[in-house]
Amino acid sequence: MNNHPGAGLFDRGIHIADGIVRRPRGYWSASVSNLLQWLDSTGFDLSPKPAGFDEHFEYLQFVDGADQEWPLLPFIQSLDGARAAGVFARKLESALEAFRAFGIGSSWVSGSRSQKQGSKESSGLRSD
Repeated sequence: MNNHPGAGLFDRGIHIADGIVRRPRGYWSASVSNLLQWLDSTGFDLSPKPAGFDEHFEYLQFVDGADQEWPLLPFIQSLDGARAAGVFARKLESALEAFRAFGIGSSWVSGSRSQKQGSKESSGLRSD
């Protein structure tokens, strides 16, 4: 597998080979997999599709694109880039509109803090 630095400013142990991304599994992985399955079921085609788990890793289908770090890529700063970001955001919002997190205690991570479904610090996704 080829090393890939992943998004952000540090190496997260992500590897890509044969169209599959392998990344370390976390307590949030099952919740993310449920969300990605939901997005796929709505026809949203701009996110990876889950490809399974093992004891230490989760696997996703690779989605081609650019890792947006800082400074912003020139395309992102252009009017066409802003339009494309708006179209993406609207499609994602439409796909998420009816999403319900599966199971009691779905776990999410945002920044450096974890969030449990139904907590005061919920992710804003409806879970009923």
